[in-house]
Amino acid sequence: VGSNASIPKLSDAPIAMQNMTGGSVKIRGSFTVDMNSTWMLRGVNIYLSDVDASIIIQGNCTLDAGSNGSTPTQFQICGSATHWLGIQVASNGSVFLDQCNVNSACKAIDLLSGSKVKLTGNNFMGNYYSVKATGNVTLLGAGIAHNTFNGSGINLVACEVVNPHAIDLNNVTQIVIGDQAQTGQPNTISNYTVGIVARN
Repeated sequence: VGSNASIPKLSDAPIAMQNMTGGSVKIRGSFTVDMNSTWMLRGVNIYLSDVDASIIIQGNCTLDAGSNGSTPTQFQICGSATHWLGIQVASNGSVFLDQCNVNSACKAIDLLSGSKVKLTGNNFMGNYYSVKATGNVTLLGAGIAHNTFNGSGINLVACEVVNPHAIDLNNVTQIVIGDQAQTGQPNTISNYTVGIVARN
């Protein structure tokens, strides 16, 4: 699927693809979640097969990805791809990731102003930015909590980023990194020179 394939958006996909348990999807170019829809993934392998691969969540749409028992949903490069662009969430769009693996992206989760997010118990590996947030972002549930951000394996020539770091906050007026209820395991950050950067 994707803009470089025959199915560029979720509304063009078979009904069975909108709610998947197990299986795999290969994305070439951008794949858009559109038409007020939810893309639900449980234990699915998402393969990003070129450097322009991305997932775009439009306004009033949701990406809801999690595990199927002990099998996580995985977002990973394949073939000759050295990296992929990441998941971009537009204003009024939502992303819910729970117990997923997200690897080798320039901006793994790119939260535009007005977007909504819940990231819990995920493993982010080798991403330039694991989370990039701009403007007003709404946290849902536990927010950004219990995740592992590991910078090991970053391809330093792949993305136009000077200093990779786990979390990048750009003009974000207020945000909590960690469980808002202060329960459970903390977020952990390793193998980044800088873990969190905030600028206004």
